[in-house]
Amino acid sequence: MTALAEVPEAGARGRVGDIYADIRATLRVPVVNTIYRQLAVMPEALEWAWLSVRPHLLSGAVARQAEMLRRDVQRVLDAARPASLPAIVAVPLRQKREAARVVQSYELANRMNLVCFTHLLRQPGVGRSAANQPWAVRDHARATRAPAPSAVLPPMPDLADLTPEVMARVRRLNRLGEYTEPRTVAGLYRHLAVWPQFLGAVEAWLTPWNQDGLLLRLRETALDSVARQARLHPLRMQAPDARVELQFRGQLQLFSGVVIPKMIPVGLLLDNWLHRSESRKIAC
Repeated sequence: MTALAEVPEAGARGRVGDIYADIRATLRVPVVNTIYRQLAVMPEALEWAWLSVRPHLLSGAVARQAEMLRRDVQRVLDAARPASLPAIVAVPLRQKREAARVVQSYELANRMNLVCFTHLLRQPGVGRSAANQPWAVRDHARATRAPAPSAVLPPMPDLADLTPEVMARVRRLNRLGEYTEPRTVAGLYRHLAVWPQFLGAVEAWLTPWNQDGLLLRLRETALDSVARQARLHPLRMQAPDARVELQFRGQLQLFSGVVIPKMIPVGLLLDNWLHRSESRKIAC
């Protein structure tokens, strides 16, 4: 399990910084997800991906499919409750409030991004670089004026800065919903490592859901949902140029086929736990 090369939000400058600002404003979340930060290593790859999906985010098409994804996964969650959930999990109140904002941001962004990248990978052929298109320049100009989301999240810690105990917990959590040893770290777990005590509560809550392959089934439910919608309601997007295709298709397949879909049920489980039907099981 490794942290692949990326451009962190704090280090983003120029057109990468502009696109990051536009991602936050368009998705209405205060975080730029891992896949975009990794694409930013080649700025034209980030530009191609973002400007391909952006019109469908603005039109509401992605949001409609993301809501259907949420309903499909939640329906299975409601019918597949483990028998061995902990009665009460203790969480400091301030940590709960701050971590809840992180969970909500990732839960929404992951659903939107899974829809986006599922459609993006279905585009046939190889196209031109988006950076050569005049509308790309206009969109970047708008991005610098885009309103920032109101919530502010704490900086995501580097894996190298985590204590051995916290890193071990991140690794255990990251294996949930996986068939094999993970190839990269899910951004939500890395971000929640800001609060080691809360991360321990997350592990206590999520582990029972991994029994009997439940999280794996939920991951497949997420994949089936977005694949069905992509067939029924395809969204036309720009095909990548040859260089982007060569360097990043594998990463896009990893994130859209494994990393993001495994985190869809995790995000819903944690959101239910923190805000909805399961909130009574938290002692603050």
